[in-house]
Amino acid sequence: MELDMTSTRIPDSLAAALRARIHMGEFQPGERFPSERELADQFGVSRVTLREALRILQDEGYVEIRRGPYGGAYVTDLSEPVQAWRTRMIAESAALDELFDFRIGIEMATTRFAALRRTADDLELMRATIEELRKVRTQGEFRVADSRFHAAVASAARSSRLSAAVRQLRGELFTPLDILDLGVTPDEDADQHEAIFDAIRARDADIAEARMCAHIERTRATFKTLLAIKPTLVP
Repeated sequence: MELDMTSTRIPDSLAAALRARIHMGEFQPGERFPSERELADQFGVSRVTLREALRILQDEGYVEIRRGPYGGAYVTDLSEPVQAWRTRMIAESAALDELFDFRIGIEMATTRFAALRRTADDLELMRATIEELRKVRTQGEFRVADSRFHAAVASAARSSRLSAAVRQLRGELFTPLDILDLGVTPDEDADQHEAIFDAIRARDADIAEARMCAHIERTRATFKTLLAIKPTLVP
């Protein structure tokens, strides 16, 4: 996720980008962030700006700062932000539906274009993400593999704006499946991805679009179930 460099609050934009990467599973609970120098170089900001962004995430419960030889910024167990996100979505149920409505519109478009524009390399990448999803052993790995499939479809659409929108929306939808036991199985999700993949491979844009819509609607239903479940920490 790129930074909004037009913002008067670059640290807020940087915190949002890092928060989205946590939401999508790119940084897992207990994982250490790259060094300050690496992150600052990656985003093209000063280390002072980076530290301010990390303080924002620390205040929100996403990050803890450790000192000493193994010090640095570490992702927390996420229990605090999960509860905050859940509370906000319950209070603003219309906001959740708006996010999913927007996501359906964006991802139906990317899937249609992917079916019309995909290359053999695109298909190979999509197939690899499906195989990866069938091999996952943790819910954290599930989130990462799931995100990679949707990113591969967006990439095949050949639209940088649509790809950015897909990433942004997935970053806003916190999917803490490694903390909340929802009984979601990787094979079920992989089967849905495979159905979308088959339509894209066949260049059937209408079917591909419809299957992506159905897939995201099932995800919407899962999220609404999530909001009715009391969060419980799992090993």
